[in-house]
Amino acid sequence: MTLITRADTADGTPALHNLLNGPLDQRWAPRLEALLGAGTAAGADLVEVFLERTDHLGVLAEQDTITSVTPAFGMGAGIRVFRNQRDGFVCTNDLSEAGLQRALEQALGMLGLELGGLNRNPFAGLPALRDFAASKGDWLQRSPELLEATQALLGGTNQLQNHGQHLQVRRGSYARDWQEVLVAASDGTFGRDIRLHQSVGLNVLAADGDHRAGVGRRYGSADRPDDLREWQVEDSAQEVCDRRRHALCRLRGGGPYAGGAGQPLRRCDLPRGLRASAGNHPGGARHHPLRRARRRTDRPQRRHRHR
Repeated sequence: MTLITRADTADGTPALHNLLNGPLDQRWAPRLEALLGAGTAAGADLVEVFLERTDHLGVLAEQDTITSVTPAFGMGAGIRVFRNQRDGFVCTNDLSEAGLQRALEQALGMLGLELGGLNRNPFAGLPALRDFAASKGDWLQRSPELLEATQALLGGTNQLQNHGQHLQVRRGSYARDWQEVLVAASDGTFGRDIRLHQSVGLNVLAADGDHRAGVGRRYGSADRPDDLREWQVEDSAQEVCDRRRHALCRLRGGGPYAGGAGQPLRRCDLPRGLRASAGNHPGGARHHPLRRARRRTDRPQRRHRHR
């Protein structure tokens, strides 16, 4: 008598438990071939199955405190069926044989097809897996863990405090999205890949008197697990604070201290037409003689008729 373990089913294919806890690889081929064969036999021109596993981490820091941590992970499948320039699509998180077959029936039903209906378009089977993720298997392990991400964000909000003025709110955020995909189609497509996207950002809310300005900057990268570790946090904080200063300057409309409290007026704080010769005029941008001259010359000249 032969015993059936959790590692194998009666026909020798891997058990669902082992498939769900392992990589999306060649071991899924028997289940996918059965779906693709059933779909083409029902009359579909093309059947595509997309398996996906995701891992997400989001962290938010406000002032000097971590206020939100949102981890998320999931696994699911999408089945798309094409027939005469029409398509039907169904997604599911039930990856058992029954769950995948039910999703295929629903996709076929959108096109008026049924399993076993036409019994045509024989499927020859899947080729060898094209594994584009062979060198990316450790990307998730190499990405920053929660503790490292929180330390980087708190360092960012601290740099905002060091470089900024009139700041009411200081925020830093980090997001990491890891995705493993396996695609199989009745046209012979069979491939696997891993994608990684990370983003980190800083933003502030500044107030000076009755004026408010919100400024932010976000940086993103793809396929670089060490990107957060290479983040130039001080330069990013300085850039955000410079933008904050320019935003408040525009709201105030210039002035003797348009660069911020205790900072003299600079050429970059003035309208473009006044930068060439404005300098640090004691009256500020509004009272600069060049500005007054331009206003006078821009006005239409009135001609007076003498009687």
